[in-house]
Amino acid sequence: MRLEDIILDPTYTSKTLVGGLDWLRSRGEQGKVVLFIDTYNSVDLTTHIEGADYKALPSSFHRYFENPTQEEELAK
Repeated sequence: MRLEDIILDPTYTSKTLVGGLDWLRSRGEQGKVVLFIDTYNSVDLTTHIEGADYKALPSSFHRYFENPTQEEELAK
């Protein structure tokens, strides 16, 4: 939270992020850019993403924003 001003729920999400960062450190991956996707967080992060453009992400991630989700496909 101090680095990125992101509030994560203390039960699962924050522990998952800390575990992932520890895993990356143990593999010598410090200083690399990592995308941590938190789906179903109990904290509303809407204000952090308003106006964000997914096209600023690497092109390999664009499909997650351009293609229907599995839930959307099943709802058809």
